[in-house]
Amino acid sequence: MTAELDLTSQSVTAESLPSTLVRSLRGRVLEPGTAEYERVCTLYNGMITKSPGVVIQCLGPADVAEVLRWADDTGVPFAVRAGGHNVAGNALNDGGLVLDVSSMKGAHVDPSGRTIRVQPGVNWGEFDRETQGFGLTTTGGNISSTGVAGLTLGGGIGWLMRKHGLACDSLIGADLITPGGHHVRADQYSNPELLWGLRGGGGNFGVVTAFDFELHEYTTPVTIGVATYPVDALGEVIGHYRQQTREADDDLIIAINLLTIPGQGPSVTLFSAWFGNPEEGAKVINSVVGFGHPTNVTQKQMAYRDFHCMFDKTFASGQRNYWKSGFFNELTDDLIGELAKHFAAVPSQRTVLAVEQMGGAITRIPESSAAFPHRASAFSFLATSMWQNPADDQKNVSWTRDLWSGIERYTTGVYSNFLSTGEAATQVVDSYGASYERLSKLKKQYDPQNLLRYNQNIS
Repeated sequence: MTAELDLTSQSVTAESLPSTLVRSLRGRVLEPGTAEYERVCTLYNGMITKSPGVVIQCLGPADVAEVLRWADDTGVPFAVRAGGHNVAGNALNDGGLVLDVSSMKGAHVDPSGRTIRVQPGVNWGEFDRETQGFGLTTTGGNISSTGVAGLTLGGGIGWLMRKHGLACDSLIGADLITPGGHHVRADQYSNPELLWGLRGGGGNFGVVTAFDFELHEYTTPVTIGVATYPVDALGEVIGHYRQQTREADDDLIIAINLLTIPGQGPSVTLFSAWFGNPEEGAKVINSVVGFGHPTNVTQKQMAYRDFHCMFDKTFASGQRNYWKSGFFNELTDDLIGELAKHFAAVPSQRTVLAVEQMGGAITRIPESSAAFPHRASAFSFLATSMWQNPADDQKNVSWTRDLWSGIERYTTGVYSNFLSTGEAATQVVDSYGASYERLSKLKKQYDPQNLLRYNQNIS
């Protein structure tokens, strides 16, 4: 349900901006053909190419407020560009206005209070740099280049979720500018219902200019283990995976992946990470990866900041991406059979199918505390179809959709952060699940004209 600009109307240009607005800004107006404009319009997903009429670079909340006042008065369509990591490309539009907050990278840690305030341009690698210096962190994305803003507002699946909950579960407050240029504070004392909505309801209510997170002590190295098997061992490995995830401590997360390894071909990997006592972790990890007859086993320890960057190259920016995601309660033999059947015909050797364990702290946090509706699910699933050549777009997109048609009946919902471009409106509604009606009331309160509609839109 992502809206597109009606190109029958006049597009936005730098010349169409009122001089009073331009003079009021600390940031700059970026026009097509300039290097900075091209930087802003280059997104994580290389498949997304859009050309906004104008980009306004915002350097602080006052800039955001000025733009939203003007946009609200004129009804100008605009998108919000923060980390630019969203696979659907919702950070941009064609011919309209883009409000760019990617340069707003302020971060302040309160070590004694174990909190951090960050601006919306910060990514998780930058977040780690600030917090790990004090032996603190919170749940972030699985890739360090992911933006803090988008991941948190969509829920926030990440490596530490079984230990500390989702990213949104550590969000304790936010400042945002709503349509009309109004500042609104959301925390447990002021507008708690809005805070609930920001914990999984996406960027539907305003432009968040500051996020306040609770931090958690983390000073030990991460203990990791990876076991690789030939793809025809999937049935045996999945049985072991079911057992290990049933018995897993909150400090342990395990993922199973179908992928193509250069020099080895189609493979299955068991990836496990332990976030507790390193001595105990070595024993636990060994019990996970010491199964069967793997072709390769790696066990090591590393600092959390380094761990968070492990998959940055595999999922590097600029590749062409089309994703499908969902949640499972069970990994049935029929479901695994469907995954294996489709993976046998995967068109790109870069594509990865990943099943990641949920549970732990996620399930103990009350459902009423956040709009994210899928915390009771046992596993998350992501098909990351990735390729390089634009000529291969159709076959990769078609393959991914065929895979989804084969497994959708096994899912308990979809994840809004992983919805790709062109999804049906029903997919967006499904991503918000039982929270949709309550979120819709919030939308009508804070953005009744749906000015903020370049997102996984609530109407």
